[in-house]
Amino acid sequence: DILALNLVNVTGAQVPQSGIPDGVVTSASHADVVYTNIETLIASDRFEVNNTLATATVLGSEPEITLRDLSIHDQDDEDFYKITANKTGKLIINAFFVDVIGDLDLQLLDSNGNAVAGSVSTTDNEQIIVPVVSQEMYFLRVHGFDGAVNNYELEIENFVVPV
Repeated sequence: DILALNLVNVTGAQVPQSGIPDGVVTSASHADVVYTNIETLIASDRFEVNNTLATATVLGSEPEITLRDLSIHDQDDEDFYKITANKTGKLIINAFFVDVIGDLDLQLLDSNGNAVAGSVSTTDNEQIIVPVVSQEMYFLRVHGFDGAVNNYELEIENFVVPV
């Protein structure tokens, strides 16, 4: 069983750790949610609402970025991240998740929103590897295949072109 919670506009939410089968989600602004026999708990993450290019989470121009505790928490959710290439070279983006819970896909867009690359496997995890130019801006889109929900982690690395 999967419990997916949309916590946008919920203040003071206290969500138990994922994987605990029984528990209570409390908040200052809404009634408690009591659950039992839940195998996976998926709640909105700290970057909501990053559901469009205009509201994309800015990750900057770091050579290495690792983000944990991310989620696609409902069938309409998609997450956008704005990345600026640190160096001319190769950009490697990894999304880590368990596919049997929900299949997630990646899409890399240029600064105009045009698709540059994507990853749409039906196994655990997704990866995009593309050549990039220093200070060029890209958008990463993470979304559930066919309305899937899941928790995920991102690892983004920018390697310089070898001399």
